Amino acid sequence: MTIYLDNCCLNRPYDDQTAPRVRLEAEAIEMILAAVVNLRIKLLWSEVLDTENEQNPFAERRIGVARWKDCAAGMVLYAAELSARARALTIEGLKSLDALHVASAVTGGASHFLTVDDGILRRRERVREIVIVSPLEFVQIFGESL
Repeated sequence: MTIYLDNCCLNRPYDDQTAPRVRLEAEAIEMILAAVVNLRIKLLWSEVLDTENEQNPFAERRIGVARWKDCAAGMVLYAAELSARARALTIEGLKSLDALHVASAVTGGASHFLTVDDGILRRRERVREIVIVSPLEFVQIFGESL
């Protein structure tokens, strides 16, 4: 199984953990990333992730997120096909950057797109090319195999 974690997922462990939802999502993401390290799940990376992460003004977060690129089993480069898919996804209501992430996941052949972004999660039924789930949902579904 190949998954794509968007930038908000990869940054969740660095967020303020006082809110229960944030803490649970961070724990789920850490469990998922441990499965990536242990080669039970493949992680897909993209130039879109690189570009967004490079704009993060917080060095600790930027460096922490970037280290996961080394664990990725594949890399999606920005290309015309990706751009066309992203444009189609914006018609379905996704923001441009979110659409680029989802298009990257689809183009790279990921089976699941993981996000903590409520805007994407509310529109997930409009995207038929990939399964979009929160990290908590992913762990509930696949927890035994992680």
